[in-house]
Formats: sequence, structure tokens, C-alpha cells
Amino acid sequence: MNNLKKLSIKNQGIRTITNEIGQLDALEYLDLSSNSITEINESLNNLNHLKYINLEKNSDLSGKTLTNESLETCIYGESTSICKTKEMSCLDANDIKYELCSNSSDPSNPTPVEFENDCEEIKYLLKDKKYSNDIIGNCTIGDDGKVTILKITNKNSVLNQEDIDKLTSYKSLNIF
Repeated sequence: MNNLKKLSIKNQGIRTITNEIGQLDALEYLDLSSNSITEINESLNNLNHLKYINLEKNSDLSGKTLTNESLETCIYGESTSICKTKEMSCLDANDIKYELCSNSSDPSNPTPVEFENDCEEIKYLLKDKKYSNDIIGNCTIGDDGKVTILKITNKNSVLNQEDIDKLTSYKSLNIF
């Protein structure tokens, strides 16, 4: 079954995703919706050609969203026990907003993938806090990936104290 490209097993009462599915190297399409799956198996991240995943209507589903770079469509459903490990374009089409995974060692609240640099983290923080997209006028990083300059330009956005404390931990902060 190494050449299998599409696998759809819906409404069959499946409870777990086995590690063997993560070994289907050619798999591009996986639909396991409307089952009884309780956890997203991280072995699915091994599927380098996976473009489509549907895990909706698995009412007790928990775990981390997949990080496969090839993913174009990822559907997880409305479970509050799912967190995103990093920003993925396949999540943009969903109306559902998943929280970023925390740093907790609790398996139901997994550790996130690290941001590439501080600017990405700040952009995520501000986007996640529902600030407008144009709030960052400039974000410059040094060779170490740390912020050297951050300009916040949107006068209509009011930052709360928690966000200000986080932002002021960086080397330079200019609010215009």
C-alpha cells in the first residue's frame, strides 16, 4: 500500500489513528471524519505528500494540528482540545480559530513549535489578540533572530498592559 494516494474511512467508529497510517509515503488525501477518534497521531506529520486532512466530527478529538508543509486543506472541527503548533496556511480557510499550543508538559496542552524569529511571534501575538493587521509598521531583527526595532503605527488600536509588558521586553519599541 505504499502507493496509496487517497484514504477515506468515514462513519466507521474508529477510535485511534495508528502509526502505520503515518508510513503511507504517497498519501495525499486522508478523510477520517465522523468517527470516534480521540487524539491526532503525530505520525501523520511524516506524510510529506499529504495535501488534505479531514478529522471533523470526531467529538472528543484532542492534540496538535499537523505541520506538514504540503497541506493545503486541514479540517479538524470545533474541538476546544485542539491547539495549533504553528501558523499554517491550510488553517486560514477555516472559520475556527485554534489557540497556539502552550509550553505546558500536559499532553492535552502540548508544546508549540518555536517561532522562526521574534517578529513572527509578535505578529502572531497581535493577530491572535485581534489587533488590526496594519498595527506593525516595521519589525526588524538582528542576526540572532531577536527584535532590534518594532514600530507600532495604528493609533486606533489600544494595547492592554499584558501585551505592552510582552512587547517592551524587546530591545527597541517605538509606538507612533
